[in-house]
Parts: sequence; C-alpha cells; structure tokens
Amino acid sequence: MTALVWLLLVPLTDAPDAGHRMPAVAAASPAVAEWSAGPAGPAGAGPSPFPAGAGRAVAVQVGDAATGDDGSSAADGSSATDLILPVAVAAVVAGFAAYSLVRRKRRAVLRTTPAGTFEEHLPPLPDLHRRGRRLLVETDDCVRTGAEELRFAVARSGPAAARPFTDALADARREVEAAFRLRQRLDDAGTLPPDEERDLLEEILARCTMAQRRLDIAAPAFDQLRALERDAVPALQSAEARFRELTGRTATAAATLAGLRERYAPDVVLPVTGHAELAEDRLVFATAELNRARQFTDAGDPLTAAVHLRAAEGAVDQADVLVTGVERLTAEVARAVGAAQQGAPRAGTLADPFDALCREDRWLLPARSAVATTADYVTTHRAAVGVTARTRLAEAERCAGLAEAAAFRAGPTGADDGDGAEEPGAGEGRAGGDGAAGADEAAFPGDESTEVDTAGETEPSPDQTAEEDTADQAAPLGEEAAAVETADVESARRAHALAREARRLAEQDVRDYGEPYEGPVGDGMAGALLGGIILGDTGDGGRITPRGPACFGGTATRGRRTTSPA
Repeated sequence: MTALVWLLLVPLTDAPDAGHRMPAVAAASPAVAEWSAGPAGPAGAGPSPFPAGAGRAVAVQVGDAATGDDGSSAADGSSATDLILPVAVAAVVAGFAAYSLVRRKRRAVLRTTPAGTFEEHLPPLPDLHRRGRRLLVETDDCVRTGAEELRFAVARSGPAAARPFTDALADARREVEAAFRLRQRLDDAGTLPPDEERDLLEEILARCTMAQRRLDIAAPAFDQLRALERDAVPALQSAEARFRELTGRTATAAATLAGLRERYAPDVVLPVTGHAELAEDRLVFATAELNRARQFTDAGDPLTAAVHLRAAEGAVDQADVLVTGVERLTAEVARAVGAAQQGAPRAGTLADPFDALCREDRWLLPARSAVATTADYVTTHRAAVGVTARTRLAEAERCAGLAEAAAFRAGPTGADDGDGAEEPGAGEGRAGGDGAAGADEAAFPGDESTEVDTAGETEPSPDQTAEEDTADQAAPLGEEAAAVETADVESARRAHALAREARRLAEQDVRDYGEPYEGPVGDGMAGALLGGIILGDTGDGGRITPRGPACFGGTATRGRRTTSPA
C-alpha cells in the first residue's frame, strides 16, 4: 500500500513549478499560444523585427496579463486539476483499508487468524467419561497380564535380565494407580465444575496412554528376551514343571478349604470359595494348550507353538493365584485367631476371628485379607470386571498401604519375621499375585504365602486341626497384636470397606457378563476368556470368538499373537 501511494505521488513531487506555470499557459488564449510558439508570419514578411528571446518575455507578460484579467476562472481550473490525484490516492487507500477490515472481521469469526482467539473443539464430557472408563480397564488388564508373563521371564532368565521390563511394568503400574485415584476423586466429588472435571478426565486419559505406551515400547525387547518364536523348548519345560507342581497344590487347597468350612463361619471362607474348582478349570485348559505347544514344537512350527505356550502360561499362572489365595487365607485366619486371643478373653473357639478384630477396632488384618482376596478375584475374572470395581480396589490397596506403613513403623520386629506388619508395598505385590516387585524376588507368586504354611521341614497335612494351625503359624502374635493396635485405624477401616464394595461390584459384573462363549463346554476356554487369558472378538449378540493369548505389552501389542488356540 505504501509503495502504491508513493508511485502515485511521484509525478507531483518531481516538478515543483508544474502546478503553477503549466496550468496558466494552458489557460492562455489561442492567439497568445500561437504567437509564443514563434510562427513564421505571412509569406514574404521577412524575419521578425524583435530580438531573440522577446517572444518568451511577451509570452510571460501576456500570460500574466491573462491571469490578471481573468483571475477567477484560471485559479478555479488550476485548483480542480491539483485535487484529482490526491483524491484518487485517498480513495484507493480507503478502499484497501475497508477490505482489510472486512477480512480481519471474517477471520476473527472463523477463528483462523493469529490475532483472534482460537477455540479448540472440545469433546463433550460424556465422551471423555466413556473413553476414560475404557482406557482404565484396558490399561489395568495390560498391567496384570504383563505381571503374569513377567514372572515366567524372571523364572527362566533371572531378575537381572528382566530388570528393564520390571521397571517398565512398575512405571505403567504407577501411572494406572494415579489414574484410578483421579477416577476415585471424580466418584467421591459427585458434581464438579465442568472445567475441573474435564481436566481430571484428560489427565486420566493421558496417564493411561502413557502407561500403555511404556509397555508397548518394551514389548519387542521382551519378546527377544523370551525368544518363544525361536526356541520354545526351555519355556515349555518350565511351564510344564510349574504345571505339575500346581496339580499337587490344587488338591491340597481343596482339602484345606474343606477343613476351613468345618471350623469357621461361612463368611471367613466365602472369599476363596470355588478357588479350587476354578484352579482345576484353568489347569484343564493348560493341559490342552501345553500338549498343543509340544506337538507344534516337535513338528518344527515354533510360531504356532508360541501361541499355545503363551495361553498355557496364562492359565497356569491364574491357577497359581487361586491356589495361593487359599493358602494365604489359611495363614491369615491363624494369625487373626492369635491376634484376637491377645485382646479380651473369650470362651470357646472363634468362629470369625476377622469380625472379632473389627469389633475391637483393629482393622489391619481384616483389611489386608479383604484386599488380597478381592484382588485375586479381579485378576481371575478381569474380562468381566468393570471400572468401578477396579477403582474401589485400587483405592482400597492405597489405603491398605497407608495402614501397612503405619504398622510397619510401629511394630518392633514384626516386619522381620513375615508374621507382623509387612514392609510398605510388599503386601500389595502379593495381593493379586501380579506385583512387579514380586516378579523380581521370586519366580512364582505363591512362594511367600506358602512359606507361612511350610514353616516346618514338611508341609502340613490337609487334615491338620485348627489348634495345630494356630500353634505352627501364629507364634509371634504379641508383636502382631502390637502392630495391629498401632496401625492407621482409619485407613485400615476404609481399605476394608472399599475392598468389600469392590468385591460386591465385581461379582455383579461377572453375573452381568453371563456366558458369551458358545464353544465346547469343559475344555476350559470359557474360563480362559473370563480370566482374560485369551483375548476375544465380540460379534453379533455379544458372542465372543477367541482370538489369541494376551501378552506383555499395551493395547497395541498385547494381542500380537493372534492365532486362536483351538
């Protein structure tokens, strides 16, 4: 625009006298104009009698005289001519200014100009809630599945070789725990300002995405560590050995449950009721998959063998979780009996030692047991359990951790012998049998719990009495009682309540899940789908078709072995 104006004004600024002299000459009479041009005159008249330059002088005088004689008309003509170019320039400038203003307003309306305020299209809050719930469930499943397979990697390669993947799983676990805390905050708050609610939901999505990405990035290197597709024989042998061990432990767990039912109230045994049968169902599925993995290995097809081996590993690990739950509850009941006996004197046998401790406002042992059994249930039914039950469980684990920490600080030596308050975080890794720390310290999740049951040189017989249980497993009960008394009572009480609520919600989710698998009955596939061992595709009518085993990784990689076990 500046350049255009400058070009239009150049003719006016180059000749400063043009505005005064040229219009006057142009306004002179034709006769004066003809004379000033110096005509030759009539033919034969001869040269002009005036000296050279006289014509210019006369022209000036005549021009001045003409201007003086008719001053008004000449001045009006000169002024009109002088205003043409400035007016044109002003019109052009005004036009460009108006165009720029209109364009700027249009851009401001469309929110595309940098000077305007850009408002991003924000998804509605119901969509964020739906995405957040889905991502929380998927990410929690990824963490639980990763912990299952990581235990097999640790058992074969050792903790040092598996350290990068233990760290990756721990990072993902921290992210999903933080996301569950945010979800619990939303549930507790009820109604929040829309902006605050949106911020919490977006942070949930970000944390879940970060956790899944962490596992997805580690998945290729994890496959290289396991090398199932190159040589599945060592991993197959390890899984078969663990399977044989669990076969014996499952039979023992069934006998132990029968003894607990005879001695204690139904509420004591209810959290692990059915564990032995579920473990047997998982072992049936594992038997078939181990056989198929062995057949494909012998046939020189390691890719297909890896699919069936991974399915068998998942079933074996869940059977271990179920059996370990029975063994752990047996030890917890014995400790609760001893702790209750340290309180007010009672006559007869305690039918529900956990309830006796709760009535004395000593919540640590009942909370610890409730959280552990609920975590086992969610782990072995995770395909059906929704976000609300998982959120309550995560909050219960957090509160139980606070109570454990308080008891650990207060207990003099309870943390050293394994019967008193545990080191903060130690119980959480064993609660569901899927802790990352547990994978670092032991190959199998049941090792710590079975140590309590095998305090002597020989494993107790299934038919041992309640008195023998109490004598063998609850020796340092004075220290245990001290830890219970000094625990964070409020945190322990809240952990107990939330764990029971989570269990109730999870059982309702399983009932709503129904029986979506229409395949053969009795082969263990329905239980494998329910436990999240096998991933499935949901078709018309909600029916599920098996797709392949779940593996270490996020949602982008956990289903990479997609050949369905048949």
